[in-house]
Amino acid sequence: YTIQTKNEKISDIITRAGGLTISADVEGGSLKRENTAILGIDKTKSDTAAIAQERVDRLNRLKRNYKDSTNNENVQPRNNYVGIDLTKILSAPGSKIDLLLEDGDVIRIPKQQQVVRVNGEVLYPSAVVYNKSKSFKEYVLNAGGFSANALKKRAYVVYPNGTVKGSRKFLFFVNHPNVKPGSEIFVPVKPKATVNSIATILGFTSGIASLGAIILGIVSVIKR
Repeated sequence: YTIQTKNEKISDIITRAGGLTISADVEGGSLKRENTAILGIDKTKSDTAAIAQERVDRLNRLKRNYKDSTNNENVQPRNNYVGIDLTKILSAPGSKIDLLLEDGDVIRIPKQQQVVRVNGEVLYPSAVVYNKSKSFKEYVLNAGGFSANALKKRAYVVYPNGTVKGSRKFLFFVNHPNVKPGSEIFVPVKPKATVNSIATILGFTSGIASLGAIILGIVSVIKR
């Protein structure tokens, strides 16, 4: 669909498309937007190859300017999905959450989904049938459980609409996010232990051992 006015919003396009079908997953509705404006790329260019090359050139310039802080291993692909709540948008069309559309925007509304994908540091990455009574950990167990290298406290959920929610740690407890149909659970890998971290652990354990020896010495003196 072409944008007819500069004030056209998400709800307007959905109305023009005839509305949603009975099998539509409203909560999974997403908006994909190319972040060309953020990168400073001329959006009037029609040659996609030229746009792609310009992105590469800009990234290379950034790498040269920030050589010490930029590492190829740390470069993450840009997420072009804008987290939207289509249920609220359709219940309040024209509101602030009903975003204005831009050229190239893609609105995707999937069918109602019945699986949850579990990936990352699990023993058997797979798709698990959704059950609202299952917890985050139960989905992970259905994928074989956490691997030995799993960074459990940093596990997160990517929802069908593009939003992401991470786990939270409180004292010794880790609260994992709720899981919805069509979501993807991702468990990251633990960072490799460095020389400094090993030295810190050794220093901590030796400190505890020294403290224990002092306590034993005090106890033996008291008994005398």
